[in-house]
Amino acid sequence: MIRSVLNAEVPLFREARYLLAEEMEIRDPSLYHSVLAAVADGNTTSGGIAGYVGRKSNEIAHPLRVLEDSHLLVKERDLFRPNRSYYRVAEPLITFYQAIMVREWARLERGDAATVWRGSRARFLSQVVGPHVEVLCREYALHADTAAGEVGSGVVPDPANRTQIQGVTCT
Repeated sequence: MIRSVLNAEVPLFREARYLLAEEMEIRDPSLYHSVLAAVADGNTTSGGIAGYVGRKSNEIAHPLRVLEDSHLLVKERDLFRPNRSYYRVAEPLITFYQAIMVREWARLERGDAATVWRGSRARFLSQVVGPHVEVLCREYALHADTAAGEVGSGVVPDPANRTQIQGVTCT
């Protein structure tokens, strides 16, 4: 990581920015980066994304569609609450960029990748590795069990801890 992704002298360092810049329909890149940052930071509903970005839900509908059409975001139905859906970042490099690199951009450009990487381990595991492993588990379940009706994920309440738990399930 230190020698490649977090190294400002390597082309991969700026790749996540270029992926978004290549999309023709994007007129306000900062809004789209904010939407991706919101999702990478765990705000996966349109209301949560809008709140993170500081806009109304109807004002982010178009950016969400453009990011879906660009295959940078994926909209999935919550299997536990069928009337709800959530978004996830489709490209792990963008998730990594938003969760790790954006926060430390100045330090990374100065060449302090080793310090940034040491301080980013917990965030990397929870915001990059965790969601990616969930996707891999869903894909495996789809291919391994042809009798599975539907494979997906959803959110269930945890009243004891006053939080929510996201899980992968087969129906």
